[in-house]
Amino acid sequence: MKKELPIMGTASEGFLFENATTLEGTQRFTNVLWPSTGNDTFCETTLLFSKKLEELVEMVMRMVFESYGLDKYYYESQIASSTYHMALAKIQPPKMNEKKGIGSHSDKSILSIVDQNHVTSLEIQTKDGRWITFEPSPSHLVVMAGEAFMAWSNGRIHCPSHVHGIITTTPPQENGKEEVNYSAALLSYMKGMVQPPDKLVDDEHPLLFKPFSNLGFLKYWIQEVAKNPKCSLTDYCGV
Repeated sequence: MKKELPIMGTASEGFLFENATTLEGTQRFTNVLWPSTGNDTFCETTLLFSKKLEELVEMVMRMVFESYGLDKYYYESQIASSTYHMALAKIQPPKMNEKKGIGSHSDKSILSIVDQNHVTSLEIQTKDGRWITFEPSPSHLVVMAGEAFMAWSNGRIHCPSHVHGIITTTPPQENGKEEVNYSAALLSYMKGMVQPPDKLVDDEHPLLFKPFSNLGFLKYWIQEVAKNPKCSLTDYCGV
């Protein structure tokens, strides 16, 4: 399923497809790209990649739940209600002093795991407002919390704004070719309602968001972002 993303420049493309950790979801997306011939290699590779990232999501979730002293029930309930989307992006090299890519945004997911090729493109805003650049490596992935996870933690977990973009400040290479940035991200969402455990709501941490549908919030954001690029969870269900 192709969905709109906040793209900067005309030389960027993005796809977002649902049920990425299932054969059915991956096959459906493959059939959209290759409706006549299919592509078994692409389907198998994409599914294997998604399943490996799913394992990493579950590992991170277990660590977070344990750090808050939540019992096994909460973790198992969260994992059982998880669904996964895969975002694929291709960003062509920009002209000199031009920036292209996916504009500043925060993910609407629980967690997002980002992988990319060797072209530097990801900038992340820290909690104190600084912007840092992720230097890609074959052995490195980026794990980011989304707005839904921030709401689940009742504001304890930071959800960073980030930019997937590349900027050219030097002339093109002698051969006239510049490198394309490719990235893939697995995004986990809750199929049910998002609300913090009672243990995470107290006098020092009053409730920040009303219970909400994670996928409903994603749909709202996709519809609203063209009119208001800064629309957020607070607009959707803030207390």
